[in-house]
Amino acid sequence: MKTAVLEKVLAKLEHIDRQDLEKHFSELAKSQTLIQAALDTLPEGVLLIDSHARIVHMNTAARNIFSISDSVEKKWVISEKWVDKALSDLILAAVNRKENLIGREVRILTPRSRILNISVVAIQENPEKYGFVLIVEDKTHSGESARDQIHREKLQSIMTLVQGIAHEIGNPLNSIVIQLKLLQKEVARLPAQKSERIQGSVEILLEETRRLDRIVHQFLNFTRRPPLRLRKTNLNRVVQDVVKFMAYELRERKITYTLELNSEITAFLADGGQLHRAFLNIVKNGMESMPDGGKLYIRTERIDKLVKISFRDEGVGIPEADSKRIFDLYYTTKDSGSGLGLTIVKSIIEEHEGRIEVESKVGRGSVFTVILPIRQQKLELPVSAGEENAA
Repeated sequence: MKTAVLEKVLAKLEHIDRQDLEKHFSELAKSQTLIQAALDTLPEGVLLIDSHARIVHMNTAARNIFSISDSVEKKWVISEKWVDKALSDLILAAVNRKENLIGREVRILTPRSRILNISVVAIQENPEKYGFVLIVEDKTHSGESARDQIHREKLQSIMTLVQGIAHEIGNPLNSIVIQLKLLQKEVARLPAQKSERIQGSVEILLEETRRLDRIVHQFLNFTRRPPLRLRKTNLNRVVQDVVKFMAYELRERKITYTLELNSEITAFLADGGQLHRAFLNIVKNGMESMPDGGKLYIRTERIDKLVKISFRDEGVGIPEADSKRIFDLYYTTKDSGSGLGLTIVKSIIEEHEGRIEVESKVGRGSVFTVILPIRQQKLELPVSAGEENAA
């Protein structure tokens, strides 16, 4: 993007003398200084990006938002090496399509948890060359995002409704089970030919009633989930405990597993019990996607102030249309599913200020990736050995 002064200089370059050249460049330097000063007064982060997705300039607010030192060299390529993946994917999509992106809200986890409002404006310099202006507004301190607030209120109202319905259904179901068991005893006294036929029907009724009872209890457990209890937690230990708990069932289903645990992940503040529940649901989901057996790969790694836990299966995969809805409340593709498992997972991870991502291909399997910030106590207090390894 050329300034008016620069265009004048280029037009007269062949006919200009040294003094005039110095004068024009002095004017250009003053213009650039003025523009830079103006950009640095803005509360929003402003970044200039070229057509190769490289950052060629950023103002002070942008450096503060992303914790970037003034000494860092320019012409970085937008990538997850320095930008949160959710943000970099958003920016790269706009750059590659050469389209404007206005007012998109995104939650990032690195360099620290923030809610950002993003706009990308495409500027066509010539028919073949584009530049982009990225405008970043930090909405973190204005409270939770509108989307999060709507989701939380909707979830809370549904949970309250479900809790009431589950209580109302629970008592009649218990009575039905009791009556069916009494009926079984009465049927047993009948002649064998009649007894066998009726007993089969009673067994079906009992099994279906028990299934409904399990679903009701799943709903109640979901609505009664306690608030997080943060304590020093060994994440690798949590993962190991989940696999140990599921080992027998995995063997029965002819599923082998591989653990790759990063020893550099030290204990940090988290609710080990809730994470155990979340990881257990992910493992079960992967296990159920491999009805004929297969392999499950679980890996933990540390990336700066984040930990990443990936669960990769060789299952049937998730169609693209379903992958966008699998975390929705009550949404399930399984005949016997309640549609709560992955909703619970997402809720637990987000309460830890983390994020869960899924990549899947039909017939090739899925990868569920959990990303959590490493929280530490502001004032380190003595911690017992039991808490240090808490799960």
